[in-house]
Amino acid sequence: MRPTDRPDGTAGSEQPADTELADTGSLDQVTGLASAGTGTSQATRVPAPTPAPARTGMFRPAADRLAGLLASLAWLVGLRAGRPTAYRDSESGRQPEASLRPRVGHDASARPRTGEAAGLAFARLTVLPAVLVVAWLIPGLPLLLGGDFLPVPVLLISVPLAAALTVNGLRAVPAAWPRLGARDRVAPGWTAWFGLLATVAVVVGLTAWQLRESSESVIVLRDAGTYLQAGYWIAQHGSLPVPQSLSAFGGVHHGLSFASIGFLPSGSSVVPAVTSGMPMLLAAGFWAHGLTGAGAVGPILGGLAELSFAGLIARLVGPQWAPAGALILGLSLPQQYVSRSALSETALQVVLFGGLCLLADSLILRAVSRRVPRADAPAEGEAPVVVGSAVG
Repeated sequence: MRPTDRPDGTAGSEQPADTELADTGSLDQVTGLASAGTGTSQATRVPAPTPAPARTGMFRPAADRLAGLLASLAWLVGLRAGRPTAYRDSESGRQPEASLRPRVGHDASARPRTGEAAGLAFARLTVLPAVLVVAWLIPGLPLLLGGDFLPVPVLLISVPLAAALTVNGLRAVPAAWPRLGARDRVAPGWTAWFGLLATVAVVVGLTAWQLRESSESVIVLRDAGTYLQAGYWIAQHGSLPVPQSLSAFGGVHHGLSFASIGFLPSGSSVVPAVTSGMPMLLAAGFWAHGLTGAGAVGPILGGLAELSFAGLIARLVGPQWAPAGALILGLSLPQQYVSRSALSETALQVVLFGGLCLLADSLILRAVSRRVPRADAPAEGEAPVVVGSAVG
């Protein structure tokens, strides 16, 4: 037996003489030398001869520091690297379902399985329409009030805003949702793929059907005509209200009035009797392909509303029921009516159902982060970082 030293320099326990001492750095051999006349002994570190290729441990501290620096940088941008840790329910001590555990990083072991990949795609796809509509309307309203609702400024602001909202708002989403009445249980993996593919097929079929049966309300007889005329004016002039053109009628005449169905006089201007949200969406159709493009906005928004509704159904009762929910909504007579013309109910449905989906996801992520504590949770006083149940 002979005394050994720990890697930190402190005295360690004795090991058999025939045991090779090796650490992450260089290989050392410790020999005990007796002191003459005192009877005491002291340990002297003697480097063992090793081949040149084996002396790679001297670079390990620098590599560790570099890896730590990269991990810190990744932590700052919200992509915390590393393998997932074992998580258990703080109340029952049981491990939750794999889809409810936080999955982080780009390690092979942290990559989502096939069922989780479908769940992530389905969760993001069903809230994407609401994000895009909001990204178009938020900068569009100030530009419309300023008289600059034109293609170039709208696209320069809306496209980066949509990209920022999509990347940051949909970065952390749940890959699956708990079943009602079952604690920590999620639907099987095949249901996510079935819900994703079948819902997309149903929505595409309903949208194509509505495009074929759509009717363009060019003459103002109801709200659809008002929306279409207001959208045409916004696409051409980029401003509201519509000024009165007395010169086009030969000046002021007795009985001449600019009030009509869907438009109200306001001073020397005419104001549409509808909100400006749907006309701003119709203006994009006019810019894309004239009257035909504007006529396609209603059916497309109807299809996106059915997609968002399917996402809400998946979050409440399971993804396997999402195609049935989209089909039932699309075949209902009120939905057919509003999807075949330029009415604002479809845009309202997109924002409403998409917002409810985001609310459900946020509640699930918050519940999972509270119920499943991280093994590497920050110390007291440090701001916690909640990644979510699955990060793709």
